[in-house]
Amino acid sequence: MFNTLINEQNINKFKSNTPFVIRASNFPDISWQTVLEILNYDILNGRPTGSKIYKDYGFRLIEATRIPEVRLLADELYSVFAKSPHFEDLNEEDQAHQIYISLTTQRGSYADKHHEPEHVIFWQIQGSSTWTIFKNETEVDIVEVLNQGDIIYCPPSRWHQVAANSPRCGISMGFGSLAV
Repeated sequence: MFNTLINEQNINKFKSNTPFVIRASNFPDISWQTVLEILNYDILNGRPTGSKIYKDYGFRLIEATRIPEVRLLADELYSVFAKSPHFEDLNEEDQAHQIYISLTTQRGSYADKHHEPEHVIFWQIQGSSTWTIFKNETEVDIVEVLNQGDIIYCPPSRWHQVAANSPRCGISMGFGSLAV
């Protein structure tokens, strides 16, 4: 199901830390309704929603693997990547921060430049966003507009900036070193 992402060509890009995009990945559709049901559940049950991270214009919903399609993708990616060492010593629920739903409600939101120590794979499941990945802290490598079904790979420790072009949500997945 996920062979457009997990194949020899892309494994070589992971190894060389080369960012890339897969257009219209043919991954399963995940509806707004599914995401909003998770958000509603988390709010009603007092679970963290990350609204402070997104300055009150979005949410970060941990444990995205509650969505069966995300669990399947994560299991496949764990055949390529190790779990992030930043999460190894955490309990299972805290490790869920490694794979989360990013939901932003306003255009242009979440545009702060940042970097992660992990290999980041982002699956745009609804809406649209613009990703800028930098070669170093200032030099742009790629700028890509992601639409529903698109996937982007951002190598570890690479600065990147994300801006919503519309209300959007996606699955952000962070992984440790390559296991292959």
